[in-house]
Amino acid sequence: MTRSILSLGKISRTYKVGPVSTQVLTDVNLDLSRGDMVSIMGPSGSGKTTLMNTIGLLDRPSSGSYHLNGHNTAKLKDNALSKLRNRQIGFVFQSFHLLSHLTAAENVALPLVYRGIGRSQRMNKAREYLRLVGLEGHAAHHPDQLSGGQKQRVAIARAVIGEPAVLLADEPTGALDSKTATEVLELLKQLNSEKLVTILMITHDIQVAYECPRQLRMKGGTLVELNTGKSDGEPLPAEPLLANAHA
Repeated sequence: MTRSILSLGKISRTYKVGPVSTQVLTDVNLDLSRGDMVSIMGPSGSGKTTLMNTIGLLDRPSSGSYHLNGHNTAKLKDNALSKLRNRQIGFVFQSFHLLSHLTAAENVALPLVYRGIGRSQRMNKAREYLRLVGLEGHAAHHPDQLSGGQKQRVAIARAVIGEPAVLLADEPTGALDSKTATEVLELLKQLNSEKLVTILMITHDIQVAYECPRQLRMKGGTLVELNTGKSDGEPLPAEPLLANAHA
């Protein structure tokens, strides 16, 4: 039996503002193994962003268990969580989040800075990962010299350079034209199949969701597996969900 690389058990998250409590996540369960590629869909307000922040160790759940690559995150203090996030989680965002004053190679190398790796070693590895995503000739370029698709490739290289357990991709094709979006998706699929990178992707694009072997949907704070053939599964929605909405 394959050991889960990520396991959520009855995760709930409640926010309290004064006397008002709002429950955003309710008893969320999820198990991912190495090499899984999973999409999460859901309308605005369904809890997708809260779930992604929880998985990304940016927010703590109110209750439930979260184990990441053998670590019980509930037992870790903030500093330990930050170190675990740096080593085990890679992030890709719709808006890239590249630093404009750094070159492509310097942006890719950033996660290694926080690990204390020397400049020469981390820049060599950054150039290696730029080759991996097809940008070997762009190492010295700044973000404003790159197209949207190239920026996203840089962001993907940055996310995987530290060989994280899980790559979290929040609308990675949302800011791209259809041709470039297809190219970026093919790159993610290549990393998944050849490098066994575990990918969890939020998307509102039904076609992108179909490209993932597993599809999940956030529904009123709960996570539902889609199209599994099980009696408790749900079919994939026929129409794309509301574009550019965030929850």
